[in-house]
Amino acid sequence: MKYLRERPSYHLVYTMVAVAIIGIILSAILTTDNRWTVWHLSRLGEGKTLAAYVFNATLMLGALLMIWFSDSLITELKQLDRSRARRLTILWSLFVLIGVGWLGVAVFPFDQYPITHNIFGYGMFVMVCITMLGLRWFAPILPGYLQSASFGIIFIVSLAMLGFHIFHVGTLLLVELLGGILLFAWLIVLSRHTFHRLH
Repeated sequence: MKYLRERPSYHLVYTMVAVAIIGIILSAILTTDNRWTVWHLSRLGEGKTLAAYVFNATLMLGALLMIWFSDSLITELKQLDRSRARRLTILWSLFVLIGVGWLGVAVFPFDQYPITHNIFGYGMFVMVCITMLGLRWFAPILPGYLQSASFGIIFIVSLAMLGFHIFHVGTLLLVELLGGILLFAWLIVLSRHTFHRLH
């Protein structure tokens, strides 16, 4: 158990990336409904097919890894700055809520629970935005370039989302892939910077 608790946070991010890539590719290979390519990733989790079970299991595992990551990252940040323990606890809560968002998307597939599914999905986007926008307030020891990257990511993904919902440019799938890739890249930079500060 001690070994599990002491895993560097960036190891957990790499594990999340690997799980996401393997799970999505496997679901895409197994599905017989190719409409997900012009709709959204959540289409892979609809129905009672093996592809849906694989996709939703991937999200659930990713959610657990995100919660584990939040604990590991905050432990590292508290070692660097113990004076911000209360703010870092809020940051921990936000990462946990992001994980809960993934879990909700998996448990409530869009074809059966569209409203609940969207509440978890868009709620997760809001939690990510709050986390990124408030990063330097939660942890002032983090570098300014990471905060600038956070603003840039939010701007790019929000622009893509507005383009899809208002001007019908692109697909929701492209927005989800863009957001997911940028989020994982951001988590890698955040966790590796924190790890290197400790060592």
